[in-house]
Amino acid sequence: MKIVYYIFFFLIIIVVKKTHAATDSILTKYDDIFVDNNANIYATTSDAIFKYDKYLKLLYTFDYNQYGAPTTIDVHIPMKVVLFFAQYNKILVLDNRMSVVRELDITPISSEFNNTVCVSADNNIWVFDNNKQSLIKYNQGLQILHEYENMNLRMNNFIQSNHIIENNNQLILVDTIHGIYIFDMLGNFVNKIAFNNFNNFQIYENQLFYLENQYLKSIDLSSSKIKVYDILFKGTPIKAQINSDNIIVLYIDKIEIVSLR
Repeated sequence: MKIVYYIFFFLIIIVVKKTHAATDSILTKYDDIFVDNNANIYATTSDAIFKYDKYLKLLYTFDYNQYGAPTTIDVHIPMKVVLFFAQYNKILVLDNRMSVVRELDITPISSEFNNTVCVSADNNIWVFDNNKQSLIKYNQGLQILHEYENMNLRMNNFIQSNHIIENNNQLILVDTIHGIYIFDMLGNFVNKIAFNNFNNFQIYENQLFYLENQYLKSIDLSSSKIKVYDILFKGTPIKAQINSDNIIVLYIDKIEIVSLR
């Protein structure tokens, strides 16, 4: 392995060069892929989500055709796969067998499509209201537990959130214009990262992974350090997700597993 360090001003970019080989693949066309913390792989179409194990053995399927494609999907907790359908103000929570264990109608707290929503680790609900610029945590009865108002004044700009994620006791707010805001569980600002690749990223072990110009890159959420993985992909990848051993790569007509070892 050859590691080259480039230092530009205060930003450190690490380029890791190594040859990797594909270990397995499935020749099926999917729209998107996700990976949970147990290395299970989720592949989606316009009307269903398919759960595979880390060897690409199909385990379970869930059909969401009656709702259309989810606005957001969160799979990082294997026992709690969360699908949010903004057009219906509906949240579905699936168990590890892809069965519905909880269905939430959040119309009373999210009557407009301009809100972003996620389910917290303690089974409550985070909402960012783009109109009011408020970050709000509700309990299961849709009562307010915490509310942090005037977020635009605190951040010195209007926040336009299109995604919100709770990860490792932090709340990650994705703004399509200004980048990524990171808050603690009390709504205190932690960090801001300039980022604009909003259709192709993954949060894993305090790193933000994404594809850019066919390179796999990561940003440390604490230090903002960027790492570039010089990996030879076969063809043009659409999306890549990472776990401890592999990179799972989505192409237009297949999913491929590339070993990191």
